[in-house]
Amino acid sequence: MVAPNDLLGHWLAHYAALGIDFRQRSRVILHTGGVGAEQARAARQLLSEYGVPADLAVNWSSALKMRAAEAYLRSLPPSGYLVWADSDEFMRYPCALAEASRSDKVAVLSSMVERVSLPWRLRPPTPGQRLNASYPRRCLVTACLISEAGVGVATKKPALIPATSQTRLARAPSPHSVTDRLGRRMRPTSSHHLACVDDATGELKHCKMDLKLKAVFDHFRFTGSTMRLLSEKTRQKFHAVRKYEAEALMFARDRSGGWSFSNESIRALSRVCWT
Repeated sequence: MVAPNDLLGHWLAHYAALGIDFRQRSRVILHTGGVGAEQARAARQLLSEYGVPADLAVNWSSALKMRAAEAYLRSLPPSGYLVWADSDEFMRYPCALAEASRSDKVAVLSSMVERVSLPWRLRPPTPGQRLNASYPRRCLVTACLISEAGVGVATKKPALIPATSQTRLARAPSPHSVTDRLGRRMRPTSSHHLACVDDATGELKHCKMDLKLKAVFDHFRFTGSTMRLLSEKTRQKFHAVRKYEAEALMFARDRSGGWSFSNESIRALSRVCWT
């Protein structure tokens, strides 16, 4: 995650409420490049309040992010599950999960719904207000608008991943702890996708799970930090840089000097937003 971050306190509270043991079972990497010392210190202080063992990174890239994610995957015990969420992603889980997980290793695949403020502005959350109240609009921005720009995008993400799908293994699992039903090790290929490595060919294949449940997650991408983060990702040529460039075109300066969705974007969004 990046410091400063409009959502950090909300994100920590959300996953703590879901039962995540940050102190013992988490890894957070805080990107402090390009921010002031006071802002970075405030983010570290908030993380420490939740007992989060955070690593600091001045330089950051998609490649570094993927390597860090893969290293954490390898550290999981075979009976564990991975919750994989960026700092603007607030996962929710279906009620059927508790019952299904008693007999199977369950994976949850989640579809994103982006949250947008009522005045269409890119602004930080209102202090003392729940995030859903600060951003009450639900929109399919990525699924509809950005994909229409001819840019390949991901609109789904694994929200819960079993470390090893042990039921009915077709062969012995690989020495890496995170494997699918065929014993192939999982590997992050982007922020939203995992693939499995075929040991015989080295090719990346779709992972096979015993059981998949579907869910929806709230994606709070359109906040006061949006333009700064888009600029940083474009400058560093993050994975899917064309997506970030296309996304930046959706916004324009408003009368206050801040950023809002452009009038053209608002007209298009009226087809794919609801409250």
